[in-house]
Amino acid sequence: FRAAIRLQQQYALSYWDAAILAAAKQMGCQRVFTEDLQDGQTYDGVTDEPIRESTTVIYCRLFETDLALPAPKTSCPSSALA
Repeated sequence: FRAAIRLQQQYALSYWDAAILAAAKQMGCQRVFTEDLQDGQTYDGVTDEPIRESTTVIYCRLFETDLALPAPKTSCPSSALA
């Protein structure tokens, strides 16, 4: 909670965006994929990456594993599952 508030104030973010970044940092993530933050901006060591087709490929590969992720809303390209 405190880390999110600090990020919110430091970067003028919404609380929820700051909470996502704080949780990502706590989990050891170096990147997050979003549509809402500034592409390429680093927030306290966590870099925002834009959502692109390559993100869909990554998600599809994860979906094919046993991570219990919900099915993607779009069909996965066959190259993603190779």
